[in-house]
Amino acid sequence: MKTTLEPEVADAILKRHTAVFGMTGSGKTSTAKLLIEKVADEGSRVCILDPIKSDWWGLTSSKSGKGPGLPFQILGGPHGHVPLHAGAGAAIGEVVATGKLPLSIIDMADFGPGGLQKFFNDFVPVLMRKMRGVLYLAIEEAHEFAPKEKSGAGGETMAIYHAKKLATAGRSKGIRLVVASQRVQALHNAVIGSCETLIVHRMTAPADQEPVTKWLKGTVKEREFRERIEYSMPELADGEGWICSGSAKILERVQFPRIHTFDNSATPEDDAHNLEVVTAKVDVEQLRELVGQAVQEAAANDPAVLQKWIRELEAKVAAKPEGASTEEVEEIERRGYERGRLVGFTEGRAAATAAREDLRRALHLHIDSAFDALHFPEPNTPPSPVARPAPQRATPAAVHRPDGLTRAPVKRPAPVRGAGNGTIAGGAPRNLLIALAQNPEGLRPRKLAILAEVQEGGSTWRGAFAKFRRESLVTEMGGVIAITREGLDALGSYAPLPTGHELRTQWREKIGGGETRRAIFDAIIDAYPASISAAEVARRANVEPGGSTWRGHMAHLRGLELVSGSAELRASEDLFS
Repeated sequence: MKTTLEPEVADAILKRHTAVFGMTGSGKTSTAKLLIEKVADEGSRVCILDPIKSDWWGLTSSKSGKGPGLPFQILGGPHGHVPLHAGAGAAIGEVVATGKLPLSIIDMADFGPGGLQKFFNDFVPVLMRKMRGVLYLAIEEAHEFAPKEKSGAGGETMAIYHAKKLATAGRSKGIRLVVASQRVQALHNAVIGSCETLIVHRMTAPADQEPVTKWLKGTVKEREFRERIEYSMPELADGEGWICSGSAKILERVQFPRIHTFDNSATPEDDAHNLEVVTAKVDVEQLRELVGQAVQEAAANDPAVLQKWIRELEAKVAAKPEGASTEEVEEIERRGYERGRLVGFTEGRAAATAAREDLRRALHLHIDSAFDALHFPEPNTPPSPVARPAPQRATPAAVHRPDGLTRAPVKRPAPVRGAGNGTIAGGAPRNLLIALAQNPEGLRPRKLAILAEVQEGGSTWRGAFAKFRRESLVTEMGGVIAITREGLDALGSYAPLPTGHELRTQWREKIGGGETRRAIFDAIIDAYPASISAAEVARRANVEPGGSTWRGHMAHLRGLELVSGSAELRASEDLFS
């Protein structure tokens, strides 16, 4: 058994989502802190969501508590540098995503009932939309945000939805998760299944061991190793655990070293926790100004706040100033009316767009829930050669799903009415803007070119983007292109993004590569939501697995974010939205 966490091991597992599980007192939080210390020391950006017990503030002090530690800025909680309320999620999501808050601890211990979900539901969409670069997002007690069973707390359903999006789509946005939980049985399977590394500490409850055992069956092929891990789980010493990583091919039993910062989450054994702890210095005024500006900007986009502001403005205009002439009062009224009309129109349009997106997410969530309720075979259970029906293709009269169920085709929704008059009449520029409007989170050039059927970098592409940049119709940051409000105005009405079978059919027609690539795509789609082995896909497509033809097709599909995995392949969840 190793007694240290080797740097190359930590580097390998932290490139992808990592989960740290263990019962109270097993060393779970300490191990998660050890990983965060490493990436923070290397200059990486880190955000920690600490929902219940204020377990992470000790990172700001030295191991002894007598000197400064890492320069994390703490928002909220008993040790916060600035206070925090549950309604600030969108504002904090923006400053974290854009890098203005490179090391942060979001302490939610003082939030009331439903506050965690309210903050999380506002925080995640903005983080995903605005994200630039790479961010390590540590989520303590992750089951609080993504429970397997809903308890009825406000916003809990949408919190599960956003947690699943983080787990399944966050890595493509540059978000690397480190999730920790002492109640593994309560954590949603989508989060566990998206983690390519599990660090397992002592767990004595069979219900908590069961999700780990199922994960191991899909990752660790050698039964002997699986049984060794399963039998040892109840007996692991404090700070001892197994590192299980399928992608990094690591299976080691490790006695993890102590963290280098103050261990404020350790169980008190004497009066040492009463000492006056010295923490890293933080420019509190600068932090307060940064957070304050972000909150004000978020409030400025809140329709309820705007309506209150307009009412106050109208009241001031209605009150005739002493000594003012009738003409002066009329001028004040006119200016107030024009200002209110402009603000109301602009923000009302933004509110309508946001409401439409919320409705779309809610509908997708209910569809996902109904789909999840259906019975599917375990991902690693090979289908019976007798029982498995031959793959079927959708016809205009019906849509055949991978499980054999059939439903009527969904009627294509009506065109989305743009806010502007639509000055982009047609051709390649309009096709490019439509693709961007259908994908408001932005697209990488390669994916955009395929969707719009425009050659990337060609003369048509260059001419369109010269116009877009000149008129501020798009933004480009971190290799991602997104449409602006001016772009939506110039586009006007456009057809919405297809969903379900129509979306998959669209992509099947656009991926190119001939019948071989389509056969690969079909095999992976047919297996969803389960994964399918690369060998089986290659067999169905009649192509040599690992050969240059195979590698070319798979690189194309992965580059378009339609497929993930290596030995085991899985279709993107977005294709089934």
